[in-house]
Amino acid sequence: MNNSSILKAEGICKSFRSGDVVLDILKHLNINVKKGEMVAIVGASGVGKSTLLHILGLLDSPTSGKIFYEGANVSGLKENEIARFRNEKIGFVFQFHHLLNEFSALENVMIPALIKGLKKQEAKERAKDILKRVGLSERLEHKPGELSGGEQQRVAIARALVMKPMVVFTDEPTGNLDQKTGEAVFEILKKLNKESKETFIIVTHNQALAKQADRILELKDGKLEVVGASR
Repeated sequence: MNNSSILKAEGICKSFRSGDVVLDILKHLNINVKKGEMVAIVGASGVGKSTLLHILGLLDSPTSGKIFYEGANVSGLKENEIARFRNEKIGFVFQFHHLLNEFSALENVMIPALIKGLKKQEAKERAKDILKRVGLSERLEHKPGELSGGEQQRVAIARALVMKPMVVFTDEPTGNLDQKTGEAVFEILKKLNKESKETFIIVTHNQALAKQADRILELKDGKLEVVGASR
């Protein structure tokens, strides 16, 4: 694993107001993720794991605090600059695959590259390559409705990786799958992490899967605590 920091967050706070009540979800939270690392984030339901993931992935803004990617402070970027950065540098995989049903697996994976402005042929080649790496080279032209749940999630993983992002955030990536299929999908993530040095931050309730990550961090009382390092 490379020792250089790829993602660093300092003093992250997130509060929500409901009438006169202020609810503090994240409290001066810090995290430092190395390039090529796989980090699992665990914690009780409702503790703010998805909120944290959205903030680190620039889908949401913290109440206060700073976020750095490869040493560059991205906290002060304008909205259009953040959108461009997300498209080019960050990948997301959610519990539900969010694929477009009218498009094939290949077309779904091409979308981020086309948004970036890549030529159609280059986007197509990138999509074919990553779909092959997740074991779907024979399913390129199949639409989501023609794929199993595990295959759909592998398409979502391929879509997240097509732009060769700095970090891939996954929020309960196996939560909507049966145990055997979930384990197979997680094996894909581990393979990509090991072979291509992809950096993953994974929110999961599945302790067995979390234990296969490089580090396990528990979100508790608004802060992250190291609870395990398995590799």
